Amino acid sequence: MKYLIFKIILCCFLFLEADVIIAQNNTTSTADSELINDARREEIQRYFGYELLLYRYLSLPYDVSVNNNQQGNFVDIGYLYLLFIPVLLLVVLKPRRWLFLLVLLYLIFLWIISTSNAFLFSLNSGKIPTELESIASYLRNNNFSDEPFSHLLAIVYTISLTLYQPLAYVGLGLSGNSDTITYPLVFTLFIGMSMVLAQSLHSFSIKKKLFVVFFWTYSFYWLVFSGGIIWYGYILLLMGILFIAILIKALKERKDIWYKPLRYAFIFFGSLWVFLAIAMRTSDIQPMMDKKYFAKAMFNPVFYDYTAGKLTKDQSLDILYADISKALKRINVEDSSLILRVGTSFSYFIDNNHKRIIEDNQLGLFHELNTKYPDKLELVDVFKASKIKYIVLDLNTASIDYTPDQSLTRKYKEILRFIVNNPYLKLLATDRVVGNRNNSGQMTYTRRVFGEEISLFGRYAIFEII
Repeated sequence: MKYLIFKIILCCFLFLEADVIIAQNNTTSTADSELINDARREEIQRYFGYELLLYRYLSLPYDVSVNNNQQGNFVDIGYLYLLFIPVLLLVVLKPRRWLFLLVLLYLIFLWIISTSNAFLFSLNSGKIPTELESIASYLRNNNFSDEPFSHLLAIVYTISLTLYQPLAYVGLGLSGNSDTITYPLVFTLFIGMSMVLAQSLHSFSIKKKLFVVFFWTYSFYWLVFSGGIIWYGYILLLMGILFIAILIKALKERKDIWYKPLRYAFIFFGSLWVFLAIAMRTSDIQPMMDKKYFAKAMFNPVFYDYTAGKLTKDQSLDILYADISKALKRINVEDSSLILRVGTSFSYFIDNNHKRIIEDNQLGLFHELNTKYPDKLELVDVFKASKIKYIVLDLNTASIDYTPDQSLTRKYKEILRFIVNNPYLKLLATDRVVGNRNNSGQMTYTRRVFGEEISLFGRYAIFEII
């Protein structure tokens, strides 16, 4: 029973070892002039990050906690885990000096690689990448009195970035962006930390040991396979709170002097987080948002009016999506023609959508066709021969592009070049509003995709191939 924890974890490791080797990340670097056409990289890796491959894995807990790779309410899990689990582990391990020092060094290492691949947020300057030149420029151009917290954080980042330089050199040599060694190293760390865990939980009951084993192994496999997507690990959010409670109770049982300070600190910061989260959600205040839009997105009155029978389905759709009902009726006149769909949630409103819709959210298919048939009129003939009659385009497609080479943005520009001034494409509907000058020089505004200026950016455009 002495090594029960380690044996269970080792079994989990051996069970999935073959899958891990197969699943090795094969992200490759490329010259700026070469366009990468990899939908998985553009869709999944935006959650995972684009730093060196080895550090990309190890920094995920930090990245997820502070929304480093993805911003938004839907990925915001708060600071509690990042704040309390490392501190509690160190306090629990305090009597075991060598384990304490080992974990402390490991946590310092994680702090260095995580903060060095993050960003500094400034109300005056926005997101500042954690690069020595960018941080130094911020410190030169901003007074401490204007943003004291960001200023102090910039100094901390300068320290971590300085310490990161030799680690970056080592990481580049070991992994870079593509390798066959990252997974073995990550699993070696996993086995090593599992041994530390097995040693530190010897006084726990069997139920608590099994809980910690499940939490630890699930956390690890989320780390390795989830690509940073938080909803694949939702069960860890509740388990993380329970894990913190178990560690605090362990301090109580051994009458540690840190029990009460950490217990009350957890209650205080936990309550503060709940209060801040509720305030943020109900106010719906976002960075750079105009004050007139505060608290306007808490609920949508159109849904209530439709449920109450005050609005028909078509009226509701036209309010939400700017006169889209006619376009949808046009698409649904017959249910055999195909639709190239780039983003949007319109599948629900399209008849026989499971057979008709060709999903191309990262424009991989379009890019291949456009490369083979660069003449837009010839490409129209290809679409017609393939029975593709409609194109549904998300106008915000490029907004999810976090790739260093902006590959998705470049493919999005390709489809815009295909659409503009194409005599064989008919605009059926869009919620974008653009302005063009008439013969008298006055600016007139209409719902179109292209114009002299964009008054309302919009979300979608639907075209018919004629």
